[in-house]
Amino acid sequence: MSKVLWYAGVCDQALNRITSWYRYYNQGEIFGTRPRLSANAAEIETVTTVRRHYLQWHTEELDHLIRMVEALRPKWRVTLMLQKTREMLKTGRLCPGGARQVAMDFYKQDVADLLSLLQEVRSGKKESLSGLLEEQRQKGKDIWE
Repeated sequence: MSKVLWYAGVCDQALNRITSWYRYYNQGEIFGTRPRLSANAAEIETVTTVRRHYLQWHTEELDHLIRMVEALRPKWRVTLMLQKTREMLKTGRLCPGGARQVAMDFYKQDVADLLSLLQEVRSGKKESLSGLLEEQRQKGKDIWE
């Protein structure tokens, strides 16, 4: 965590944007579905897996977000998707205040993981289970100690 810096204005705006994205995730338009059996196994129904949201980003916010995520999880799928979003930002719709609107298609769990990662960076404490396990390993302790 020491190699990642939190900039008060820009990073807080990005955290607020991702928090509201997670809060209103189910209101996005359906982008991906998959079939599954119903509860009584009588018919096949479709289940929403991915939702599309149109978010407004300033280039500085997205750059700092990508920098933080790359430093912590360089080969994570979300990191690659954020880099593609950065490229799409050049052609995104211009909004008032200089922001650009881009379509983002993410799984809900990816948005939740991104939110928890940013909260860990902001607080400096590892709150996820993988973060706690990593701290235990660095201290040379067993999982249950």
